[in-house]
Amino acid sequence: MALIRPLKFLFRTPLVSTIAVYVGIVYGIFYLLVTTFSFVYSSQYGFDEGDTGLSFLPADLGMMIGVLSLGHVQDYLVLRAKRNPDDDGKYKLEVKLTPWITLSAGLLMPAGLLLYGWASHYRVHWIVPMIGAMMFALGLTGATMSLQSYQMDSYPRYAASGSAAVILLRSLIGALMPLGGLKMYDALGLGWGNSLLALVCLLLVPVPVGLYLFGERIRKRYDPVL
Repeated sequence: MALIRPLKFLFRTPLVSTIAVYVGIVYGIFYLLVTTFSFVYSSQYGFDEGDTGLSFLPADLGMMIGVLSLGHVQDYLVLRAKRNPDDDGKYKLEVKLTPWITLSAGLLMPAGLLLYGWASHYRVHWIVPMIGAMMFALGLTGATMSLQSYQMDSYPRYAASGSAAVILLRSLIGALMPLGGLKMYDALGLGWGNSLLALVCLLLVPVPVGLYLFGERIRKRYDPVL
């Protein structure tokens, strides 16, 4: 039963399905982006193997900043919401998807991709595409942490199964996207290839906002019985 429950969650619960698809796509784009670091910095900028290895650090830094900052921000938002509970004495879970957080994070991803793609295409100083990668990683962390935290709180009894459903789809998309993504770069180049990925991220920006507005209604209508 424990093995089947995440799949039931994925296909029977629209809230979890939406979050899983969102997280899967943006992580797939991130994994694809990471696969380009080696040939971008070696061929475009003449980095040796040691320097190329260091090119992964800006993305790590972006994720670290996202984890440390968003944790404190979400704690503050939840504590503030608990001071003004609803009639049942509970706070609105959608506070974790406050638009100024999710919109900022969502827009950082396409902005980072555009900066990385076109800066490396025109061989602008190597620090510029690294800043783009850091921006994308920061936005990725902010958006996915908010959504996954919200998903776990939405169904606390099945938090582990819901998380497993999200991780399953994230891992599947993350494994498949880089396989075809490099051919995309061969066809479109770094500039237009990353512009296409930026467009995908831009189309996903309304998803957390939609869950902020309608998530409570969806949770009540599709309460899982697994």
